[in-house]
Amino acid sequence: MKILIVDDEEILRTGLTKMIERMELPAVVVGAAHDGLQAMELIAAHEPHVLLTDIRMPNMDGLELIERLAAERQRIRSIILSGYDDFDYARKAIRSGCSDYLVKPPDFAELSDLLRSIYLALSQERDQFIEQNKKSEILNRNQMLLKTDFLRSLIAKKPSHASINEMLDHAGRLGIPLRHEAHAVAVLRIERRWETVRKYSAADWELYKYACLNIAGEVLEGAPCFYDEQEQLVLLLPERVSFEDGCEKLQEARSHLSHYLPLSFTAALSGAYPFRSLAEAYAEANRLLSLRLLRDKSVLITYKELVHYANEDMTAHLEQLGELQQADSSGEFPVKWQQWLESVKSSGYSPQSLA
Repeated sequence: MKILIVDDEEILRTGLTKMIERMELPAVVVGAAHDGLQAMELIAAHEPHVLLTDIRMPNMDGLELIERLAAERQRIRSIILSGYDDFDYARKAIRSGCSDYLVKPPDFAELSDLLRSIYLALSQERDQFIEQNKKSEILNRNQMLLKTDFLRSLIAKKPSHASINEMLDHAGRLGIPLRHEAHAVAVLRIERRWETVRKYSAADWELYKYACLNIAGEVLEGAPCFYDEQEQLVLLLPERVSFEDGCEKLQEARSHLSHYLPLSFTAALSGAYPFRSLAEAYAEANRLLSLRLLRDKSVLITYKELVHYANEDMTAHLEQLGELQQADSSGEFPVKWQQWLESVKSSGYSPQSLA
């Protein structure tokens, strides 16, 4: 369970962090923010399960922070740390979706019991979600295979010889909501996939994949979604879904996926392409995913960022990398490697050059 602390007093942030570290809980403090604005940045970076926040802070107070998270439909359990004279604020926070509030400085046992109850509730919620998907996956497995084969054919390099009407009729028989219009393609890639897969049995991994498919489909309101041959989650977004709405939905999907499952995703969104050119849109989204190498964390990358990445020639950096690999001093390697990586990040390389 990931916890984020928000308070404008450094001594309280440090004290709460050390207090939680002493608790015998499967929990870790992933960050500490001095106000709501910094908290929003850390939430985007770490996707915590629990928010432990003060009310009165500069720039953005705890109440506004909780209201912002509620408006963005972030599935984060919030705990307010309030003074004796902040009861009205705490009451407003609870109406906005806050889980509970404690008088600060909080008592060790009281905070420990509250965090434990939240962890147990999250675990039960996750177990119920997995169990529901297990039953559903067994019933729908054959139908899902047929849908996947058809949707993969739409993004295949070798175009189908079927007419548009034949393809749409086929989609209709499979229960896939498709219309003859331009689509953008989103591709979601699991972070550290090979390392993650090894943690689970084959049956459990298939169940997680099915759960991801359900979550993405629900958040994207029924948009066609499936796995490609690399087990990347692919979604087809019709042109009538605006770029802004598409980005918002994809961020919401990433948030829900990390809430219900121990998985983190980087997403890429292509521009809108004609129905016959979905393979090109899919290829563009995969090229965009190569820009993940230049980011410090999982993110959403869109086609509008391509203008900032036009440098095609990596010769100089590849030569530097060769020299770096032959470096004599192992002690200097981490520093030089970090310097090389920061230089690559600032060079504006195109997705094609990084692929």
